[in-house]
Amino acid sequence: MNVRLKVIGPNQTEVCVGGKYLFFSYDTLVAALIGGKYYRADPKTVEKWSKTTTKHVNSWCVPNAYTVTHRELEIIAND
Repeated sequence: MNVRLKVIGPNQTEVCVGGKYLFFSYDTLVAALIGGKYYRADPKTVEKWSKTTTKHVNSWCVPNAYTVTHRELEIIAND
């Protein structure tokens, strides 16, 4: 399995694992690109979500990404 870590910017990291792209703001999974579909966590379901995290997600994700709960995002990422 190919694993790759890419620092996008300060406190922004993309991890590629088996063709899944997982986006972290600080140390929290907040978005993913899996099978050509973007997913983003609903900010209301993430314990630590700041204005900066919103900026990070908006710069990495497409505007029409599927919004899911943070728990659903974790399940999708681990599936």
